[in-house]
Amino acid sequence: LIQTTATNPSPSNHNGMILRVRLGDGSMQRIQVKEGSEESTTLSKILSPLSQDDKATVQVGTKTIKDTSQTLSSLGLKHGSLITITPPRPASKTAQASRFKIEKSNRFDPFPDLARDYQMAIRRKAQRGTTGKMSYGDLAHVQSALHVVEPQPEGPLKRVYMCRVSAERFQSNCIVATKNKKPSIASRLALLFGSIQRERVDLKPVKARTSLSSTTSDQDYCQVAKVQALWEPPQVASTKHYDAKSLLDNSALQRALTVADWLGLTLVGWIFSYTDSRSEEEEEDSLPVWGRDVHVGACQIIEKMKRLDDRQEGAKFVTLAMDANTGATEAFQLSDVSIQMVAEKMWEGTEQGRFVTTQHDIIVDGKETNQLDSVLCLVNTAMLSQVGSYAGKTTNSVSKKSGNLSAKTKKALLAALDKDRSDHCSLLNALSDFNILVALDALLPAEETKELCRLVKKWVRGQKHGTQVPKTLKLSLQSVLSS
Repeated sequence: LIQTTATNPSPSNHNGMILRVRLGDGSMQRIQVKEGSEESTTLSKILSPLSQDDKATVQVGTKTIKDTSQTLSSLGLKHGSLITITPPRPASKTAQASRFKIEKSNRFDPFPDLARDYQMAIRRKAQRGTTGKMSYGDLAHVQSALHVVEPQPEGPLKRVYMCRVSAERFQSNCIVATKNKKPSIASRLALLFGSIQRERVDLKPVKARTSLSSTTSDQDYCQVAKVQALWEPPQVASTKHYDAKSLLDNSALQRALTVADWLGLTLVGWIFSYTDSRSEEEEEDSLPVWGRDVHVGACQIIEKMKRLDDRQEGAKFVTLAMDANTGATEAFQLSDVSIQMVAEKMWEGTEQGRFVTTQHDIIVDGKETNQLDSVLCLVNTAMLSQVGSYAGKTTNSVSKKSGNLSAKTKKALLAALDKDRSDHCSLLNALSDFNILVALDALLPAEETKELCRLVKKWVRGQKHGTQVPKTLKLSLQSVLSS
């Protein structure tokens, strides 16, 4: 029925018609169709012996044929008609760039303006490796695709107010008893819950205004973080480094975030303790926050941005480093470029030390390098002292290992319940402890814990008149505390 030939027979010698087919490589094929079969023969049938790509484009003259199952007569093919087969085009540079943008869009960028395209830098470097030459324009393109790491003068927060009661309890928890009856110092971490507030930059008392006073000083305001509570997740104590896995998404962390939301608090930072003398052994310009600490802190900032769905508010986050031996604490914020590099997985965060090795080159002091000094990732932040509203006592109210209420705390709460019949202040004062409320959330239904947090919140804010725990809630508390 169909015969493929490379000759050019004349129609007088053969019955039927001959169709010309131009292939993708430029060669020409001639296909002879038997006379009278134009009504039943399809285009796909005569093209099947040529073994062309299914994604190839088929054209009859200037018309593109999308459905090749049509018959030859319906397509208007006659003797000598030309059929052109065009192979699919390879992916262009624009398509490759668009694919990179799609892959990049799947990644969360804390600071999109600082995101970099490392693929372009890799291609440029490969070109330099093959040719050995690069123009000044090529060098500029390579450097534009790399992160420029330099000291950041200030962060979104001007200063942080740390709760001294919580800090004292946190340091005491770093002391771990051993079998030798000689206590050892362990590294721990905790989350800081509080509020972001707006206050004057200058904390000095405002002078009395006169007719000659300037009004510009009244406009100098800044944002500060005030820590109202400190929560330590259940963690494994270690003398080497803190347990970063305890900050992963788990039920205990979700309870703490939920209770904080009911109390009107937000996550404002984290604190960790270190047992080594890193500030003394290193150089004079070293700081107590190293590469691993920067990675852990940046991951928390990224998660906070996702949780709030707000990059600007999520970036308001402080990192506190405490010397477990002396209790000396310093406050820092992380630079924008360091947070973006962690989001791009520039380093794994498992290296111990001040310097880390990045997967791609960065620019420091105008030079390309893959050694990052953690000092360049930090922003010095002033720290002042206060007493948090939900700090509780200096002693632990919950177990350090499990986070459950201690036996001593249960007895104190039961005693406050009995005393509440005559003095309702004692129970609400005892419940004004963030760690106790998080532990009770695991024992009480969510609705009762939410109501309890609402009452404690009113009490702490000074609305003490008429604020009492209802009888049904007291019975629930007595039931879970007695078990």
